[in-house]
Amino acid sequence: MSKHGPEDPLVQLRREARELGIPESPSPEETGVELDSADDIIARLRSRHGPILEPPAAEPDSPVVDIDTGLLRRRRRVGLAFASGLVAAAVVGLLVVQPWSEQAAVADEPAVLDFEYAAAANIAFSPGRDSAATLLELSAAASRQTSGVGSGPIQHVVTDNWFAELTADEEKSSAGQVIPTFRETWLQPDGSLTVLEHDGKPLSADGRTDADVERPSGVSSEMLPAGTVDPSASSDLPLEAGPLREALFARSGCESGPPSPATAACIVQAVIDLHSANVVPSEVSAAIWQVMAAEPDLRLLGDVTDRLGREGVGIAIVPPDSPQFRNVLIISPVTGALLGTETVLIAEQPDLDLEAPAIFSFTAYVTTELVGPSSLPSASSE
Repeated sequence: MSKHGPEDPLVQLRREARELGIPESPSPEETGVELDSADDIIARLRSRHGPILEPPAAEPDSPVVDIDTGLLRRRRRVGLAFASGLVAAAVVGLLVVQPWSEQAAVADEPAVLDFEYAAAANIAFSPGRDSAATLLELSAAASRQTSGVGSGPIQHVVTDNWFAELTADEEKSSAGQVIPTFRETWLQPDGSLTVLEHDGKPLSADGRTDADVERPSGVSSEMLPAGTVDPSASSDLPLEAGPLREALFARSGCESGPPSPATAACIVQAVIDLHSANVVPSEVSAAIWQVMAAEPDLRLLGDVTDRLGREGVGIAIVPPDSPQFRNVLIISPVTGALLGTETVLIAEQPDLDLEAPAIFSFTAYVTTELVGPSSLPSASSE
């Protein structure tokens, strides 16, 4: 028992470790910890969900619809299917890959971000801290927002992404390649969706860029028909904690249950899904962060500078059905708005040309606003 009175179990553990001479941030090798191999992970996934599906090959640049979000994306050869819906959503709609570039100015692959309580090199095993108090602070920040996000019937979302590109060959089932993608979506009241995509800017060596991207000629343009995406998916959510939690489970296709790693992962999946094409009102964000504050398995990674150079706070979960990944939400401490999402590979997978820890995908939200019909791209951009 602590002679200083009650204290957080994690603080007590760290204090006792220091007294025994154990390093503050030991590596797995130093402590004799052996992370699960990819074979172990795949065997566990198969025992729970059956065989991991092999998706059909698609022609280069053939349009497909994201089964998790309803968004159109461009499949550039072969996709990779995972048992976890959250990871599938990241692959299907978002981006990819690995850091540690030795170039001084421009990185070939995105660097893992350094968080206050989880340095990039330690992100696979850094425990982070309890997130409840910080999530309540983020909820309060969202509640204080009085300025709107524009006016108009159309929801305009702009994101800067890195997508996974996976290729199949005889020697390896897939190999990773970095594809920067700048995406704009316009969601109209009838549920139709216009999607524009073009190559984004290269990242700097620290994994960051800026949002000043001009739309070049030859942009790929697609229109999804009315009813494709629910335009009121976020605005119609209940604000009371209990009903909202159930609505988020329904959104992510999860069963209701008491707080657990699985429920926390499902809520994070629903948050990512909601933000993919919908403009989420600040009062809805405030209510979501309150619901998440009651999930003890969500971990606080602390302060971070996001991909666009903005100050954010990282909230993370390792999905129990995809323990090779750590999924991170980056939230503004000023506005309480979601700034971005990160999917970090934290355990090796032989079929991926990535060395963990590595960025498997990320999305940075550049703009989320309500606009009028005049902002819709012209047919000349197709």
